[in-house]
Amino acid sequence: MIVRLNEAQGDDIAAIAAEAGACAGDGAGAVEFLVPLSAVEDGDVGLVGDLIEACRTTAGPGVALRILTPGGSVDPSMATAIARTAIMAGVDFLGVTMPSASGPLDLDLCAVLLSVAMEAEGKVGFKLSQGKSALAPLASLAQAILGPEWLRPANIRVEERHFVTRFQQ
Repeated sequence: MIVRLNEAQGDDIAAIAAEAGACAGDGAGAVEFLVPLSAVEDGDVGLVGDLIEACRTTAGPGVALRILTPGGSVDPSMATAIARTAIMAGVDFLGVTMPSASGPLDLDLCAVLLSVAMEAEGKVGFKLSQGKSALAPLASLAQAILGPEWLRPANIRVEERHFVTRFQQ
């Protein structure tokens, strides 16, 4: 089970961390959350690290933590700062989400995040929220940046929106 948090909690770290702990207690294998963009845009990139550390504390080491950066709204220097902060705090996956399920994948943002993953020697995976139709361009980009040895199932998670939509109904 994978749970996405903080769409309702915004940047309330305590509320998000409590929910992450509750989800882990209910058996979630992964918890993902959106970058608290309003706080980051106000200059508080450290909030990303605080959020990940708090969720790691409440969820425990066995739960994968994934942070999703909104595509189309983050400049490269901000995306780099977010990703580096997340990795230093112990995130397991970086990722990109788009405002619309049918929107094009933000390959520029993916390239920034994959480059930061390379700095971390590939010890962080990548979460793609665009569904499997965007996997081919991402795979080509990841192979060019991180090399073919990085491109394996343990490093990439893909959200299949059609399945998620049917499951929610």
